[in-house]
Amino acid sequence: MKAGVIATLLAILAGAIVPVQVGVNAVLDQQLKSPFFTSFIVFLVGAIGIFISFLFTQESIPNAGTIRATTWWAWLGGLLGALYILSLIILANYINIGLLTILALAGQLVMAMIVDHFGWFGSEPNPINLYKIGGVILISIGIYLIKKF
Repeated sequence: MKAGVIATLLAILAGAIVPVQVGVNAVLDQQLKSPFFTSFIVFLVGAIGIFISFLFTQESIPNAGTIRATTWWAWLGGLLGALYILSLIILANYINIGLLTILALAGQLVMAMIVDHFGWFGSEPNPINLYKIGGVILISIGIYLIKKF
């Protein structure tokens, strides 16, 4: 199997995890009755899982010079991830998981198009065109249909 096909299938699998995670997090929040503490627990359990996985890899911890040389805003990814998880935990109380997932996906797609268009974060610029705009329109129609029915 070609690497591109495998990567595509893994990306779809990773995306399939999101609604399951939203559901699991929503149940935890219903039981803990605190979206902020729930988010903390989600990230703590995730950090422990990543740390344990790290122990089984050949990777080494970057040296202090490498860490100091990183761009300051590159550290904000964790904060953005926490905001994303917290938002989904709170919104799962008001929007069903299917609609919440597709709304979040729509936001991701629009922002991804903007990031690609301008070539932010070192990505290769890939201009927005009529086909991409048409795709966003089709997604919007899909959101309407999911919400209506």
